[in-house]
Amino acid sequence: MKIGISKEFIKYCLVGIVNTTVGCLTAFIALNILHFNYYVSTTLSYITGVSCSFILNKKYTFKDNDENVFWQFAKMNITFIPIYVLSYWFLGNNLTYWFFRHFPETVDFWVNIINTLFKYPIPKNIFIDDVAVCISIIINLVLAFTAVRAFVFTKKENVDE
Repeated sequence: MKIGISKEFIKYCLVGIVNTTVGCLTAFIALNILHFNYYVSTTLSYITGVSCSFILNKKYTFKDNDENVFWQFAKMNITFIPIYVLSYWFLGNNLTYWFFRHFPETVDFWVNIINTLFKYPIPKNIFIDDVAVCISIIINLVLAFTAVRAFVFTKKENVDE
């Protein structure tokens, strides 16, 4: 078994940057230009982000030729729901808040560095929330790549090889 970062994982990360940008732009346009409420804007953002992710990962990352696109798209959405719940609601927030509750001096340390370097007074609670989001993103990235690779874009073995 090869250990390291695969080309597929790097491509998956690049696609993630693109689909995150598309989702954020969608939310921004829906919220600030079309004046939709928060819930409609974030729902549209999710739909466009996942759709973009699906298309780019199917064609670019995994070079998948399966013609059952509807079922694959459904599997991708089914896959993302528990990953979202696990990474954002449970692990990111709970791990971060547990850590900072047990090691509060680390918050002061990092907030002081940020405030000194950037001359921007960041409140401790905002710093903790930002760290929780970053941890969630990392957990989400690893879980989503693994699940999408195993469940959505599965490679079929070629019997001729």
